[in-house]
Order: sequence, then C-alpha cells, then structure tokens
Amino acid sequence: MTPSSKPFTIHTARTLMIAELSQLLDHASYDQTYALAIENNVTGKRTQANRQRSYIALKKLYRFDPTYLPFVALAYFWSVTESTSRPFLAFQYALGHDYLLSESFPLVAHTPIGSMLSVARFEANLSTQHPNLFTPITQYSIAKNLASSYKQVGYLTGKVKVFRIPIKPTLPVVIMAFLMAYLNGDRGEFLFQSQWVKALEQDTENLHKFLILGSQKGWLTYQRAGLVISISFDPLLQQLSAHGHQN
Repeated sequence: MTPSSKPFTIHTARTLMIAELSQLLDHASYDQTYALAIENNVTGKRTQANRQRSYIALKKLYRFDPTYLPFVALAYFWSVTESTSRPFLAFQYALGHDYLLSESFPLVAHTPIGSMLSVARFEANLSTQHPNLFTPITQYSIAKNLASSYKQVGYLTGKVKVFRIPIKPTLPVVIMAFLMAYLNGDRGEFLFQSQWVKALEQDTENLHKFLILGSQKGWLTYQRAGLVISISFDPLLQQLSAHGHQN
C-alpha cells in the first residue's frame, strides 16, 4: 500500500505532524486547495520557506491525492469523526506508509499500560533493527520524533517522563483500520492479524461488535458463521471512489 517500493519515513526529520495535518484537512476538502491553504498560512508557519517545507513533508507522507484510496479514506473518515479521534486516523494511514513508525509499534504495544517508555528505548529499538544505519545524532532525533508521534496519537503521555496509556478507538477509527488492511490485500481472518487492526488493541469479540455497527452504517458487508468470516468493503470503496472523483 506504500506509494513506492522504496521504504519511506518522515521521522528522520519530522513527526506525524498531526496539528499541521489537522489545519490542512480542516481548511481544504480536495487536493487543489492544499497548496492554497499553505499560501494562506493555515499551519501558522512564520516564513514562506517554513510553510513550503511543512507542506512538502506532509505531502510526502499523506499525498493529498484525491485518486489515492488510502488518502481519500483518511479525508472521508476525518470529516465524520470527532476531533479527539482524528489523530488515530492519521496514525492508521501512516502505519502503512512510514516504515520506522510500523517497525516501532511492537515496542509500544509490548509496553504495559502505566509503564514508562523512554526515548532511549526507541533508540535501542532502532539500533537493533538497523545497526549502524544512522548516526547517533540522527538516531536520537528519530527516537524523539517517534515518541512525539505516539504522544500526538494518544499511546503515550508525559513530558519529562513518558508513560504508556490505553487507547479508546471509535467506530470510524476501527473501520479505517480494517479498510487499510483490506486495501493491503488482507481478507477474512487475516484482517484481524494485520498491523492496523492489532494497533486498535481490542479483543476479537469487541472488534466484531464494531464491524456489526459499521455494517449497519453501510460501510461494509459483514457475515460471520462460526469460524468463517466474510467482510467486504465494496460499498465503502464505491462511496470513496465517487467522493474522490467529485473532489
């Protein structure tokens, strides 16, 4: 589902930039107006150069392409989700587009609720996964950015000491997670094993309840007979395709 075969990450220089993304998505409803939003300085950057750097970084990760279904899904669910849940939508999108974010999630997931998760642990995780790839300065910067991203989303809290906290995904967030896995090619039970759905940190029965609610909204078709699970996003994909073309 990544835009190219080359691994991409924003975290060598930036975080998920939730605040800037929020300002852009709230200001513009389709691709042609995002650049204009930057010109109007909706992200609050002081200089034109800073505005352009922010937009380039955002565009590399989120694309703002009305023909690209993952982004169209992000923009659609953003419009029907309360502001407190929107960072998690961005995280679900980014999980499939930023390899360092994806690789770091098991570290976060395996940290018990209430336990401290330091930047040093993110650094150690990077050293294990990519020995000698980054300079010490870059590695520390990446670790700080990753920790900041998880705080923006809601997995972590704190300033000097950072602690793991529970998340509370809403229905649009859950459906977004399953949709990202579906677009990745997962089907049936394999959807539940995807990184997107695991990131919801919900038990299986609770996930099924969310899917039933999603089907009642017309976002998917859902059937369950014993161990056999059938989930199709054709209704939503048709809606998103129309949404993207209209924009």
